[in-house]
Amino acid sequence: MGMCLAMEVIGSGTTMMVLGIIIGILGIIMVSTNYPIYKSFLQKRKEKYASAIILALNKDK
Repeated sequence: MGMCLAMEVIGSGTTMMVLGIIIGILGIIMVSTNYPIYKSFLQKRKEKYASAIILALNKDK
C-alpha cells in the first residue's frame, strides 16, 4: 500500500506520495524490530524442545 501511494499508482499528488513514504518507513521499522524478536523466540523454543526431539529420534532406533 505504501509503495503504491509513493509511486502514485493509487491516489495522486504530493500528499499521497508523502503518506506512502511514511507507511513504507513504518513497515520497514516493523520488519526490522520483528526479526530480533523472532530470533530470540526461536532460540528459546529450540532450547525448550531440543531434548524431547533428540529423545524421540533415539527412541525410533
